[in-house]
Amino acid sequence: MSPGRYTLKHSRILQSRLKLKRLQQAKRSTKRRCLELKTERSAKDASQSVLEADTYSSKIGLSDEVDLEDISLNKLDQLPSTNKSYMVFDLETTGLARTSDIVQIAAVCGEREFNMYLTPQSPISLDASAATGLTFVGGVLKHNGKKVDHKEPFEGLQQFVEFLKTVDCKPILVGHNIQCFDLPVLMNQLVKCKLLDSFASTVTGFIDTLQVSRKSFSKDDVKDFKQVTLVNTFIGKDYEAHNAIADVKALRELFEMKLLALCSANDVFTLNYYTIKKSLEPLVKAKIVSSMISKKLIANSLSLSKLVLTHKRDPHNGLRNVFSEPLSGSKQPRISKSSNVINKLVEYLNSCE
Repeated sequence: MSPGRYTLKHSRILQSRLKLKRLQQAKRSTKRRCLELKTERSAKDASQSVLEADTYSSKIGLSDEVDLEDISLNKLDQLPSTNKSYMVFDLETTGLARTSDIVQIAAVCGEREFNMYLTPQSPISLDASAATGLTFVGGVLKHNGKKVDHKEPFEGLQQFVEFLKTVDCKPILVGHNIQCFDLPVLMNQLVKCKLLDSFASTVTGFIDTLQVSRKSFSKDDVKDFKQVTLVNTFIGKDYEAHNAIADVKALRELFEMKLLALCSANDVFTLNYYTIKKSLEPLVKAKIVSSMISKKLIANSLSLSKLVLTHKRDPHNGLRNVFSEPLSGSKQPRISKSSNVINKLVEYLNSCE
């Protein structure tokens, strides 16, 4: 039985499509792209084989020395798109030391606001008092001469953690110069009150608007990177600086109107930043890695112990595969493709064995 008219028509269409597909596959650009994708997959597979544990190895249940640790690289793929995912916060303290006491803590997220004064456990320095207008004499806390209610540090910080939990999703905390000052002070006080774990479980990460501003603007754009200057330059407003609640409201406006569009997932850091940074300090001091490479390692949660484990799993190509793996949606390497950078670190780790 010969094929019908519709069968012949459908057959011609399929043959035409197949011909076009073969012509497309024969193009040099298509072959090049296929090769690029194959290379990317190979690099990713090589990197993952080092980062993941030996879960599927033979004799996995028989050996006492099986490597089961997963080297997770905690990094956001992209920033949340809604403003409600970001909470702006600020502290006022008794001084400039990272061990200073918190006197005021404030935060805003959407329509929610938090503002609380805490009882200082040490004297407020003259410089801090002059900047903030806060004084504490005879157990009475005043702001610009007016008495304000205050709570003991544990109670106040506990309420702050509870406030964080009222947000629908784990927020990204945003603040100015928080990486170097506010967060170390806050972490120190949270540790004293045994609230650090509870705090850490309620947040996704942090963005320091000082760091974002420094990478985004030049001295031709702004005369300095103080929050007051940035708000005045880009928003055209003056406000009561060094009052935590006024600071966070002004910064939220600056962040939403100007800075958020300049941020990327690379600007988000976690509390692990501090422990990873400390672990890498010997490498930076010995000039095994540069400060720029150190920042990239921190951003990818690659501490010294993880570097050691990566090298142990594959002494020949482990670090090279992880360092040179292309970032998702980009041709840029995770850390570096430089043989000089990788070999220097490999030599150091070999010498430590």
